[in-house]
Amino acid sequence: MNDDFLVFANEDQPNSELALPPWAILVVDDDHDIHLSTSLVLKNTQLLGRNIELVHAYSAREAFDLLLKRHDFAIILLDVVMENDFAGLDLVAKIRGILGLKEVRIILRTGQPGHAPEPGIFNLHDINDYRLKTELTNNRLITALSAALRSYEQICSISANRRGLEMIVHTEAELMECTHFTDFAAAILKHAPKVFDRECTGFVAKVYPHTPTHDDIGACSPDLLDSVLEKLKQRPQSSSNHHFDSCEIWLHLQAGNDQAVIYLQFKTLLTEFINFGQIATVFAANTSACLGHLCQLERLNYLAYHDELTELGNRSWFIDQLGAAPPPERGTFAVAILDLCRFADINDGLGYEVGNALLRSFANRLQSHYSDSNTMVARLGNDVFGVFGPITQVNPDLLFHLFSTPLQAHQHSIPVQIAIGVRSVNDEPLNGLQLLEQANIALNLAKIKPHPRWASFSPDMEANTRWRHEIIRQLRTAFQANLLQVWYQPQVHLQTNEVSGVEALLRWPGEVGFIQSPSVFIPLAEYSGLIVEMGDWVLDEACRAYQELQHLPNAPKRVAVNISMPQFRTGTLSKSVNQSLLKYKLAPNVLELEITESIAMDEPEIVRSCLSALRTIGVDISIDDFGTGYSSLGQLHALPIDSLKIDKSFVDDIDEEKSGLYVELIIGLAQRLGLSTVAEGVETKTQAHRLKELGCTIAQGYYYAKPMPLHELKRWLEARANAI
Repeated sequence: MNDDFLVFANEDQPNSELALPPWAILVVDDDHDIHLSTSLVLKNTQLLGRNIELVHAYSAREAFDLLLKRHDFAIILLDVVMENDFAGLDLVAKIRGILGLKEVRIILRTGQPGHAPEPGIFNLHDINDYRLKTELTNNRLITALSAALRSYEQICSISANRRGLEMIVHTEAELMECTHFTDFAAAILKHAPKVFDRECTGFVAKVYPHTPTHDDIGACSPDLLDSVLEKLKQRPQSSSNHHFDSCEIWLHLQAGNDQAVIYLQFKTLLTEFINFGQIATVFAANTSACLGHLCQLERLNYLAYHDELTELGNRSWFIDQLGAAPPPERGTFAVAILDLCRFADINDGLGYEVGNALLRSFANRLQSHYSDSNTMVARLGNDVFGVFGPITQVNPDLLFHLFSTPLQAHQHSIPVQIAIGVRSVNDEPLNGLQLLEQANIALNLAKIKPHPRWASFSPDMEANTRWRHEIIRQLRTAFQANLLQVWYQPQVHLQTNEVSGVEALLRWPGEVGFIQSPSVFIPLAEYSGLIVEMGDWVLDEACRAYQELQHLPNAPKRVAVNISMPQFRTGTLSKSVNQSLLKYKLAPNVLELEITESIAMDEPEIVRSCLSALRTIGVDISIDDFGTGYSSLGQLHALPIDSLKIDKSFVDDIDEEKSGLYVELIIGLAQRLGLSTVAEGVETKTQAHRLKELGCTIAQGYYYAKPMPLHELKRWLEARANAI
């Protein structure tokens, strides 16, 4: 902090209420005439600009009892010989030792020259002067008193400075422990009277460019509550100087860009306190350092509970607010989690600056809509936001409508889609984390639903989620223990009846049957990310098995392997394929990779780029479950594919009553595009015959063979070759 300057206001003549108090002088003597003469000499006399208050004691014992009750005497005029020859000196010892009065000045007087104390006594008990009563004429008495008062002022100033510095150190220790500005301000007002050694009132406030409000006030004395804002508006405008008046102080605190002021109003004149400016400056400097520490803590606390980009509360803040909210008294409240769909595509396509601008725009729309309600809004994650409030304000219909118009992000006007998970709250006790987790369970379900994508939590969802996580745990354990197997289903060429290929299918066998079907554990593997590692293993196993089959008669011409979307997202799929082909010395065209139609359309740029790299290697590409998705002919034509797989649901239409119109359309489309076709789920001779008539290339299904382990496939191939 830069050196502070002191600015003193012009002092008007103080009124009688604020006049400096008189000097209190105690006269201790057993001679009544001495009391009378002293009173006459000092009557109507001012010393150092202040009146004099004389207090009389007629014995050492009486003086001691008086000093037990009153400690504000500046001077004691003390007779040496009273009750006995050493009564005065004994009282001096008690004043300094027992009573601990170090500042009061003592002038010894005696009428007997032979009773002067030893020189060492003066130093031991800090005696200011020693005079014979006959020597103390009027002028000499006033001179002695003036000198003693100057000494008293200096000693009091030194003592006050010492006490002030001690209190500043003590105050600083407490201020450094404060974590909120209100506590910080209250501690300043609590310790200010001790620092300046006098009663005071005041307030502590933060300083901003805007007009002061009650939110800026950290702490304020009760008697100033009505006038605090007006005083703050009229404060001295100097940004770095402290301001002193006859009975008030303005201290300016600065820590970096953070500023605050301390206003103190005293009941006694500050001019009585010789070095109050020095104490005030030191106090302000130390308090500014503490303010800097507090602002750093507040900043860290803000970052811990707020999102810097949108300035909304973050996940931790939202959980705390949910937990602290009282149970709804009337009606139903709701926690809603909003997920901004395909935000990653926007980030990748338009850049992170536009992505950040979109998030701010999303947050601003939420804040603007709920600004006048008792609804809480937070940013829970990258593109996930939370809302909590009355269900009349927090419901899917309202939220979908709120984001039905595009958001502005720099020069871009971007339409957005959201998925919503809702957790209704009635009169039940609130657990913030549990509410958020349950709303998130609903969100996960909403994200896999067709539009509109929203779901409301129900207890069975939580049980299902626990079940899913348990299956994922078991699946991970089984995979690591090599308990999963790759089974193979033959594919037969309809024109030649030869085995044209096999499809590699992942299975999870147990002691009896299968632990879980592929329709259960494959989606869970994709959800958990385990599918990437499992997919690489299946690819490697399929290549190894194909190599083993080559010495058999009627060996398949190719092996097909299914690929999931997470494998495409890794960016290393083509590298893994190439490594497996090289490892087992296989020609690229013996490997066919199958992707579902929905995968092909989900993230087309990523898929198209990866498929192009795979075609460069030389592998074949097949669209699985064709006809069940939402692809267009334009999108289909843009993909580097070799064949279409007709879904079993269409093959089932081929019987004695149905002609298989959809199958016929798909086969006709494939022929025009120069693609081969593979029919899945062929279970009857009628289906196989009709597919052959329609020009389908290849068929697979239970009519020919079920999926089987590699050793059974070898026996099946040998048996089929012998039968032919």
